[in-house]
Amino acid sequence: MASSIQESTVNEVVLPVIDLSQFPQEFDEEGTNRLQNHPLLATVREACEEWGFFRIVNHGVPLHLLENVMSVSRELFTMPTEAKDRATTCKPLDSYFRAPVGNSLFFETFSILDSPYSASAEEIARKIWPKQENSNLCETVGSYASHMRDLVEKIIKIILASLNLDVHSFYHSDFEKCGSYLRLNYYQFVGEVREKIGFPSHPDPVCLTILYNDAREGLEIRSKQGKWFSVKPQSYSFIVNVGDTLRAWTNGTYRSSEH
Repeated sequence: MASSIQESTVNEVVLPVIDLSQFPQEFDEEGTNRLQNHPLLATVREACEEWGFFRIVNHGVPLHLLENVMSVSRELFTMPTEAKDRATTCKPLDSYFRAPVGNSLFFETFSILDSPYSASAEEIARKIWPKQENSNLCETVGSYASHMRDLVEKIIKIILASLNLDVHSFYHSDFEKCGSYLRLNYYQFVGEVREKIGFPSHPDPVCLTILYNDAREGLEIRSKQGKWFSVKPQSYSFIVNVGDTLRAWTNGTYRSSEH
């Protein structure tokens, strides 16, 4: 079978695209059982084995919601530094963080823990805007988190089916109660200074990451041979990547790639 991963001469990888509209709308026990012979499962398996990455489209997350998420993210990151610093806590998964001044890294993050998401977002909003409400941030994060929970369930079940496992049984025993967090990232433009990078290379120490980014390039993936490939953004799509936990759970069958 010809590989669905394409490598160009300019060190760019075109990730396989998984159209979620081609899968059952209802992921109940009957629906998950119908996954087993789906023709796209071979593509999912190849992508996870070779790269640990694939792209999804027709995912069901409304376009206006994705635009709202980007809008509230820009609003957060353009706030004065002293305002953002008020949201810094000792909890790395529920806090604001920025690379120290003088560091070779140029990035900021807001991490929002599922406790639930709306409550974490409200706490951040109160610290940044102590004299006013920011219901837009809380409502947007809450709505986005709800859609993403449904999306994660679909993707996990598709991955289980790609491994030829009993989807319903393994999902409920091993994945249904897993926690999650939402991270908003901002990488500063560093121009032609090549020694400056947005974030150091790493695999993700989680089960699964679902990435949505704007039109700017920046994601790079390291191949099995140790070569780096860039990934061009594609509007209104998500990139899914396998993390260390899922790599371990599959006994290394699926890759957790450095990126």
